Amino acid sequence: MDDDSFVQRYEALTKILIPCAEESFGRTPRYKRVHAVTSPRLQAIVASIRNLGGAIRHVKSDFKCSRLTVFPLPSLLEYLVAQRRLLNKELYAEKMAVIFSRAKLQDRNRMIAALHGGSTKKLAAVGGFVSLPHSVSARDDSEKLISDPEYFSTLYGRLPPVTVPKPWLTTPSVLQVKERISSDPFTWPKPASVAQFRALLRKGNQKPSPGPDGWEKWCVKALSDQALSLVLDLHNYVVMNSQFPGNLEDILRLKGENWADDPSIIELFVLQDWPVKNAAAKEALEGMENSHQVIPIRAYDVDGDLISPAHYMSKLSGAVVRATLTLSHWKIGRDKRDTYTADIETLRVLVPVVRARANEE
Repeated sequence: MDDDSFVQRYEALTKILIPCAEESFGRTPRYKRVHAVTSPRLQAIVASIRNLGGAIRHVKSDFKCSRLTVFPLPSLLEYLVAQRRLLNKELYAEKMAVIFSRAKLQDRNRMIAALHGGSTKKLAAVGGFVSLPHSVSARDDSEKLISDPEYFSTLYGRLPPVTVPKPWLTTPSVLQVKERISSDPFTWPKPASVAQFRALLRKGNQKPSPGPDGWEKWCVKALSDQALSLVLDLHNYVVMNSQFPGNLEDILRLKGENWADDPSIIELFVLQDWPVKNAAAKEALEGMENSHQVIPIRAYDVDGDLISPAHYMSKLSGAVVRATLTLSHWKIGRDKRDTYTADIETLRVLVPVVRARANEE
């Protein structure tokens, strides 16, 4: 089996197993948790804003009403816009008040639960990473500051391990185990048989949630030995080669987004004609087309759904996001100069972009 045959068999089995599961039990829509902040006061303010919006649209449409002839239309429009602006400010203040009150109530409930014997794990404040200080006070003189790099490099250094005698390693039972392992070592990786694969399927959660590809565990367990051997070949190929074959389109499809069907999105991940700022970068880019592959950053919206790269600019530009970073540290050069690099792994939208309607401006 090679990568091409693996992908062909995997896609063929997917087209068989997913319809089988849907015909037997149907498909439950994904639950989306709603983080709506609302209250009776907020609902009343929102209703007033909508009413004012409707009134503004009528005024802009040059409507005529005998009762408003004594009220100039420009002044009426300015009045309505000013009132809506005040209501929007009141809406923001009221929403923040509701959020703070909910946070205080949640903290109070956590403390009461801890006093009644509950878990105190949520009471511990988990802050972000705090870097080392640039200088510290000397032990002998509190007014003297130390900023020596060697001091900070050994500040959190581990002590050398203490040599402790271990007489149990020379006992007859341990020596027998050592001799048995040396004569018959454990080899890994090794392919599994049908019986071993069925024993593996019997372990763990018997009704787990399906993965991004939609495979159900019970469907795989219900297969006959002949059909299960097809799945076993895929399992052994992944284990023996330590990889899941497939190109970029397959990887994105497994993540839950069917981006492979949109050619305009796939073109965004081709190094050819990639925008660069200078001639040196363009020259270096020409030698990377056959050796490098673009890996897009995973971005998720407020509901936790993956955002298509075609919508990155519209949904991420101007939004408040939480970035998950991988910070790497090296000591480079003879002087052991500290070098840090940060790679963005994922983005999660916390506050989405608010687009104002053009007809209400």
